[in-house]
Amino acid sequence: DLKAKSGSRKFLPEKNLLMFSRNNSFRINQYLHLKPSSLILTVYGGCMKKLFSGLVLALLITSVFAVEWEQKGSFKGFASEVNYIGFFDAKNGIAVGASGFVRYTNNGGKKWKKGNNTSRCLFTLDMLTKDFAWAAGDGNHVRFTKDGGKTWEAVPDLFLNDKFSVLDFCDEKTGWIGTRKRLAMTTDGSQTFTQLALPENFGDIAAIYLLNTNTGYVVNTTGKLIVTK
Repeated sequence: DLKAKSGSRKFLPEKNLLMFSRNNSFRINQYLHLKPSSLILTVYGGCMKKLFSGLVLALLITSVFAVEWEQKGSFKGFASEVNYIGFFDAKNGIAVGASGFVRYTNNGGKKWKKGNNTSRCLFTLDMLTKDFAWAAGDGNHVRFTKDGGKTWEAVPDLFLNDKFSVLDFCDEKTGWIGTRKRLAMTTDGSQTFTQLALPENFGDIAAIYLLNTNTGYVVNTTGKLIVTK
């Protein structure tokens, strides 16, 4: 069961997280998982074109409380294909996107190599270790890698009547995958799923976070936070 939890102050300290918005509004659209290195790695588009001549998208890095950013790499040449990136640490990261697009890096984004994947568009990713990650997107497709993004394997398709926009795993077997309106859980590495019941009239899912096998959080696009009990 998922129940409402007032505010987020009790939620954030349980594991290092940062809420952020993809746009200029105050809506919460995603979470960044802060690894022990206390580094945030993120992608900026749009206005970055003016700041970095010749780069369509720039990869930046900062410490949690820093006010300055350092450029670490770029997606020049394939920026338009990127939908989502994830990093396990300051060196190892994966980018996923259009038509099964996958790139991976082992040097903090300076160079990106092409991964071998067959799927439709990928919109979300969770990197559990430097080698193991889950990704999901359009066409009911869920994929995983065991070698840092070089090769990807398919699991049985999951049907939730929309593209997958959120995904979070607490270990290699246990995780949540969702669309804007629906959420499902697996405990066997995405071989089978059980759909989770969200509160009535909850609205669109903006972000999810699975702390452990028993505790998970969901935020909707209006900022309402609910937690499993």
